[in-house]
Amino acid sequence: MDLNPLAWLNVQHTFEQHLNNFINTVTAQLKVLVVTHNYPTQQTPSHAPFIGDQVEALRTLGVSIDLLHFSTDNKFNYLIPLKYILSLNFSPKQYDIVHGYYGTINGYLARLQWKSPVVVTYLGSDINHWRDGFIGRQLIPWIDGIIVMSPEMKAKIKRPDVFIIPFGINLEIFKPIPKAEARQKLNLPQDKKYILFPWNPQRALKRYDLCSAAYKILAKRFSNVEIITVHNVPHSEMSLYMNASDVLVCTSDHEGSPSSVREAMACNLPIVSVDVGDVRTLISGIKHCYICQRDAEDIAEKISWVLEKSERSNGRIFMQGKDSLTAAKQVIEVYRYVLDKKSDKK
Repeated sequence: MDLNPLAWLNVQHTFEQHLNNFINTVTAQLKVLVVTHNYPTQQTPSHAPFIGDQVEALRTLGVSIDLLHFSTDNKFNYLIPLKYILSLNFSPKQYDIVHGYYGTINGYLARLQWKSPVVVTYLGSDINHWRDGFIGRQLIPWIDGIIVMSPEMKAKIKRPDVFIIPFGINLEIFKPIPKAEARQKLNLPQDKKYILFPWNPQRALKRYDLCSAAYKILAKRFSNVEIITVHNVPHSEMSLYMNASDVLVCTSDHEGSPSSVREAMACNLPIVSVDVGDVRTLISGIKHCYICQRDAEDIAEKISWVLEKSERSNGRIFMQGKDSLTAAKQVIEVYRYVLDKKSDKK
């Protein structure tokens, strides 16, 4: 029997309701401890906001989460999570999963308890960087579930059960608005061409020096070009900067699946990036987005192509299925896989 479009929408809506009810049912009993030294707060909104988004999405889907968040500003701060984790080995308190975000300190802390299976999300440098990657890889045989950001990261882990789940994007916040409106809200001049570098320029691995060198070349061609470096701001403000800018530039030495690139896609902001992490795959086929060499001249050339066109990308249409809730559902599948594997061993 053929269904008219309205009837089909009703069937689809009913199916989605049943699917969401099922997810809520199977996650209602899941109790998870999240271990992380990076987490967004009112004072530090730029500290891994993608982890905060994922934790809130998991809670929305019915997972009960305790957050073990600590600062690494002082070495004595490690004693608090260490004491709590070790106490779990002798406590009646039980978690279904202990989830460490980042494969160095957080992953090792998560594994110091042995009563609950451990899932570790590797973010990038904890696999790709020579030092952090070496530390992160030593943990791999001792954990039960592994999540990575990109196929490049998965290829470096010699285990078959590695799940590629990049962090989802909050598409309600990161969405296109008129450039003039965004600039007005940020009190930015309307006649400038802005290059956005949405990372802390003091972080050496983000290679602000390359972006800055390209800017010096561009300044000879364009009299009205400027770089905006933005970090430690809430999502809502970062979205405004992405809509106010003309191009995002990524020059990092190491990345997994950079959230800023996907946030820019959601805002239809053109992107110029070195071939790092999964960026080549992400921006493939998107208008006014280019992969460049790790060379200031080539970076400047690709940026100039974007500035001369002065058009937005069509990146948002490529963001279907890359939202925070979808990624959280995939994480829950990993939890279930790990728990089923543990059950099979009994």
